[in-house]
Amino acid sequence: MILNKIIKEGIEIATIESSNICRSYYEPTTQDLIIEFIRGGKYSYKPVPQHIYNKFLESPSQGKFFVNEIKNNKWIDCNKV
Repeated sequence: MILNKIIKEGIEIATIESSNICRSYYEPTTQDLIIEFIRGGKYSYKPVPQHIYNKFLESPSQGKFFVNEIKNNKWIDCNKV
C-alpha cells in the first residue's frame, strides 16, 4: 500500500507499506526505478516504462508486483546503488 507520494526535482518518491519494500524512487525521463528495501539496500531497475511503474503503485501488493513484473523481467537491468 502506498502511504505517501511526492515529486521532488522530477523524481517520484513513494513510501510503501510492505513486508519487503519501504520506498521507491522513479525518474520518468530515464525510466530508472530505485527500490529501497526494509532490510537495507537500494537497487536500480532500468528501463521501467511509466505505465509499468503506475501499475506497480496501483497494485494491491507492490512486493508481489515487483517480483513478478520487474525483478524477474529479463528486459530490465538491475544494479546495486
